[in-house]
Amino acid sequence: MASEIKLTSQRWNDIIFEGKNKDYGAYDMRKSSSRRHIIALAIIASLVVFVRFLPSLIETLTPERTSTGPLSDPTVLARLELEEQIEEKNIIRDVAAVEPPPLREAIQFTIPEIVDRAQITDDNALRSQDDLAGTTAAIAAISVAGGEEGEHIDNLGLVVVAPPKEADRIFTFVEHEAQFPGGYNAMMNYIKSKVEYPEMAKLSGISEKITVQFVVEKDGSITGVEAVTGRDKSLQAEAVRVVKSMPNWMPGKSDGQPVRTRATVSVDFQAN
Repeated sequence: MASEIKLTSQRWNDIIFEGKNKDYGAYDMRKSSSRRHIIALAIIASLVVFVRFLPSLIETLTPERTSTGPLSDPTVLARLELEEQIEEKNIIRDVAAVEPPPLREAIQFTIPEIVDRAQITDDNALRSQDDLAGTTAAIAAISVAGGEEGEHIDNLGLVVVAPPKEADRIFTFVEHEAQFPGGYNAMMNYIKSKVEYPEMAKLSGISEKITVQFVVEKDGSITGVEAVTGRDKSLQAEAVRVVKSMPNWMPGKSDGQPVRTRATVSVDFQAN
């Protein structure tokens, strides 16, 4: 009997599920499996046909392009020469040099002033009337070597800047150091005679050597007095007071001229 049944026949399901519960889902699945297989094969066959004819379909639907022919004058961008842009401030221009006008000879006018003879030079020396009477030079702010004809130096609007002087600095080392009148021993005797030991520091047994620094001016006066060592404020204040009370010193000298110099003095306080 089984040999007479075709493999595709639904009777196989009846034979397999004979005497079994056909309400179970497996029976329905086996019963409809042939139909599902046919549907799957049909879908696959349709996809194969679609893929096979897809290029021909695209070619048919795409419109033909109209050829415009080759370019008559192709431009190669890689070979373009770009003009270098130069900033305005970096452009060098040929500017003709302006020749200065010829100047008339001039003699510097010197303001009468009483100075040391060593400071007088040929340029700043005061001219006498006889010197000026024998020359055709003009009187100007500065001396100029020129001719009898030409532009007056003062008419050119030039600003005459005096040469910078050395700052009035304070010297530490000089040829001749500043000195107390009468020398070192006279200075120490002066300090001993003027020092008044602060009472609280003396009762506390405080002993210190206070170093006082100051500036001896060109006229010998003392300025900028300050204590640079010591811990007791009363001893520092007393040492500063004594130094300030000193008479004018003999100023230090450099190149024979009085200069400002820095000096130091030590004031020794001994409680015992």
